[in-house]
Amino acid sequence: MHNEIEVYPVDVEEAIYMLPGISELQVFGFPDPNKGQEVAIWIKLKEDSQLSLESIATHVQEQLPVEKYPKYYKFVSEFPMTGSGKVQKFRMTGRCKMINSNDYKTLSPKELFHWMEENKNFCLIDTLMGDHFRRIHLPNATNACVFEVTFIDQVKAMTEDKDAEIVLYGSSTRSMDASKAAEKLAQQGYGHINVLRGGIEAWRSAGLALEGEAVDEPDNPQTLLKLEDPMFRTQIRKVNLIIQLQPKFLRLHILAKVCEPLIFKDSLKNVPEWGI
Repeated sequence: MHNEIEVYPVDVEEAIYMLPGISELQVFGFPDPNKGQEVAIWIKLKEDSQLSLESIATHVQEQLPVEKYPKYYKFVSEFPMTGSGKVQKFRMTGRCKMINSNDYKTLSPKELFHWMEENKNFCLIDTLMGDHFRRIHLPNATNACVFEVTFIDQVKAMTEDKDAEIVLYGSSTRSMDASKAAEKLAQQGYGHINVLRGGIEAWRSAGLALEGEAVDEPDNPQTLLKLEDPMFRTQIRKVNLIIQLQPKFLRLHILAKVCEPLIFKDSLKNVPEWGI
């Protein structure tokens, strides 16, 4: 029961099983103090699946009415089982926690374009690397890379108003950059956060204008940066400086969190859960 509306697991399951790459999933409810219950999904992917949590959530929102949107998504390798092979949903419910109570909205490229045409007051933030931003970005966007340790400080320099309207975008539906940025800002108390569905890839596909030094070049977020690439060398120098300033026990953690997304920008499976 969600906001006094019955949500049947089979409705959510049917919507998600429409996607290729889904092996198994479990849909269940968990308590919410304001809405009674929220919908949660634990998902097992097929080995060759390229699905991301964000792309699954976007698909679900296109298939279901808003009152049936799941609140919590998680990729797992196994479900908790009894000795007789039954799924222990009570254990899943107990381990299901909200990342943050602040929701954020998603916008289509068309909706964001209308905001621009109407001169709506909002802060548009590119969450990718600075070098990528210089190559290509949306009109009137500013840059704050979500993978940098100063991300929150950069956003605060743009606006300290927690009620300001903020729009975030990343590379594509396959990446987690914008959703991770939204999560971080929600944790800081920003209450009006929006994420552009599909990021730069969707904006370009809609035929909308881009700015930057390389707007005519194809933008492939899955490109593997090569060692001879100047952008790669620049980012490695930044990472090296960050690591040197940290205690020894934190260095490996920072390397995993900062360096990996810079090299494999379309990485997914290292991100275990996502709340929307």
